[in-house]
Amino acid sequence: MESRLNLFLLLGLVVLFLWACQETKLQNRFETNIPSHKMQYFEINLDRDTVFFTKNNALLIIPQCAFKLEGKIVENQKVIVEFSEFYKPIDFVESHLSTITDKGELLESAGMFYIQAKTLDNQHLEINPNCSPLIRFGSEDMKSNLQHYKGIVKNGEVVWTVPKELEKWLTPVPLDKLSLYANPARKYKISFKKEKQLLEAKKRLIQTEPFSNYCGLKNEFIDILYASEYENTFIATFEFELRMRCIHQTCSKNVLQIYLSNLEKNLYEADSLVYQLLLKEKSEHAQNFRCFYQQKLTKVADANKDLPYVNLKAIQESMDLKIKTAMLKNLVYHTLKFTSSGFHNVDALTRYPDLIEARDEFELELEIGSNEIEQAAVYCISKNYNSINVLHFDPVSKRYKFNSAFCEKVVAIYAVVSDGDQNYSCIKEVELGKVKTHKLVLGTTTLEEIGKTLSTYGLYQEENLFTFPSVDCCFSELKEL
Repeated sequence: MESRLNLFLLLGLVVLFLWACQETKLQNRFETNIPSHKMQYFEINLDRDTVFFTKNNALLIIPQCAFKLEGKIVENQKVIVEFSEFYKPIDFVESHLSTITDKGELLESAGMFYIQAKTLDNQHLEINPNCSPLIRFGSEDMKSNLQHYKGIVKNGEVVWTVPKELEKWLTPVPLDKLSLYANPARKYKISFKKEKQLLEAKKRLIQTEPFSNYCGLKNEFIDILYASEYENTFIATFEFELRMRCIHQTCSKNVLQIYLSNLEKNLYEADSLVYQLLLKEKSEHAQNFRCFYQQKLTKVADANKDLPYVNLKAIQESMDLKIKTAMLKNLVYHTLKFTSSGFHNVDALTRYPDLIEARDEFELELEIGSNEIEQAAVYCISKNYNSINVLHFDPVSKRYKFNSAFCEKVVAIYAVVSDGDQNYSCIKEVELGKVKTHKLVLGTTTLEEIGKTLSTYGLYQEENLFTFPSVDCCFSELKEL
């Protein structure tokens, strides 16, 4: 009896050994793992608030009281902040991330993030939810109904759960730090005496300026915006400076007057009034203010309510570092609070009419050279939405199943396997439901090649894009910054 038991044990060990060898030879399943080149490391000192820019020019704000160790706030010591940001399909695929909620809902992402702080001796720190780090990041389009999802790791994959509202406050900036003119290089030296202010404006009227023929509001009208009465209103904010770029396009004093007449309201309410005015006038610029309205931005951050733990002056000074270069490339900015360590996602549920129920299972015939492969890591990548679905393999039916309730009808199927040192992959565009079996021939690839192919997917939706006139205008100077 004992010898028979030993025989079964030996056979089990052999099976395990053979299985381990096969896994080492060819990896067919990839767990979420951030590659080293995607990770950013910041060493900061928690004796003050810290504000810095990420590789993608997002603004990361770390309050002095942001981290805890064993329940106690970490003070006056250096820590390392690990940070990653993901915006495009190639970013998601590299780290094996998907855009699926724990309820099987398909999301369209505006940006995913990972954050973890450690002491210098490698102890993991908790985030203080009452003193959260924040990120301000830009986008090239406006997705409506965005929410903040927390990432939970299950079976090696991140699923998104517990959606909540994004922060909607505005970033206050001293008026003398803003450029509200059509010519972005122009600055106005603030005078708090109205007579002197008007005198300076009159002097400028008789000067010859290199941008005197620009399309936009006249300089003497913009000068008034620098009056001290507009400090601490939405005029003195980073968000309004971005709007001024589009206000100049309209060449309409009525548009600016709407904002000046509604300072007591939320910014999005003024955006809505401008949108309605331009829509009525059939203006080509109405679309831009529709996008602004969709942001639903409210009022200037209240230091006692919205950000009682953040030094707003530090934010203002840091924003001035790049506000005229990288940050001006976007017109939409989102604010996200990191209330816990780990993965976070800014998403909207994809509720578009061209989505179909993801009931179909399909089979893949996979080959590398002349060798057939039973299974690979397979991703369903939306052609028009910034969405990725990791498909699950059923070893019984030998078919791949969706883990979301809906998907786009025409998708790119991306399959990848690895032998440890080399990836083999293939991308094929298919129409779901039309054919039950798809053949993919995998070959050696590089991240650059994969990225080039994926760059044609997950593109921005035309109805959510800002539009710019084709006429020669000094606004083109802004676009080139």
